[in-house]
Amino acid sequence: MFKLAIAGGNIAGSALISLLRGDPNTELVGIYEKKQDTPGVILARKWNIPVFEDIKSLSTVNPEIIIINVTGDPNLSNEMRLAFGSRIEVIEGVGARLLWEIIEKQKRAKIEAHRTVEDQRIIFNLASKLGLAETLEDFLGMILEKALEIANAPAGSITIYENEEMRLVASKGLSRRFTENKAWSVMPGGLTEAIINNKKVIFINDTLKMNYTRNNPALTRENIRALLAFPVVLKDKAVGILYIDDFKPRQFSERQKASLALLASLISISIDRYALIKDMEKLRLKLSTLLDASNDIVLIVDPS
Repeated sequence: MFKLAIAGGNIAGSALISLLRGDPNTELVGIYEKKQDTPGVILARKWNIPVFEDIKSLSTVNPEIIIINVTGDPNLSNEMRLAFGSRIEVIEGVGARLLWEIIEKQKRAKIEAHRTVEDQRIIFNLASKLGLAETLEDFLGMILEKALEIANAPAGSITIYENEEMRLVASKGLSRRFTENKAWSVMPGGLTEAIINNKKVIFINDTLKMNYTRNNPALTRENIRALLAFPVVLKDKAVGILYIDDFKPRQFSERQKASLALLASLISISIDRYALIKDMEKLRLKLSTLLDASNDIVLIVDPS
């Protein structure tokens, strides 16, 4: 385990404290800062990390530590080396920034790993409810809600492609004008046609910078600036689209894209499942009608 001290209670020091606190491979043994009202000092006192106002006091906390100097003062590093002798390592300047970036990347990776597990739990719970909702529209509404939660996005929709038309079956965060338009033809050369024909996911970080979305009337009216569009593929045919929308330019993480792709697959399974249930219900009614008719024939032939 590395024993670390931070020199500097400024914003950079405060950020380092937040990054290093709780890391299993490091132990924060102290903060050096003369000004007691800096963000780093306030944060250190909140988390019971010792704060030292002079270098000599810091040298007594541990004889062998790594000191990260984020004050921007190279003379302070020299003072620390004189106070500690050869027992310490001082990281400053580019080295301090590099360490900061490495730790931050590790923290982000851990957060993404945790969120991936959460995404999988959400998808598993949805899959376990397949067929329990009364209608396909109800179930797709549940999927869309969880898709927006995973994407951390304010709006989205699910459409089904049939009879060469798109039909809106679920939406959230969009205007009434958009949701009242339940069905529409696919515009030649447009975004929808590209998704349906190519069956490929489309990621757009800023709709105003893409030729075939810049003048899209639906996107313009809704002020959609970023979107993800996942084709819903069933038996090698695109049968719908899952749209994730945001009203500001943004990027979506690879974790979000992977989880949403799984939800698009779940949409295709649910469409197939509910279609099968619907066909079975039609068959059951047909058989019931035939049985009723056969009973009537028996009564006519044998009136006794």
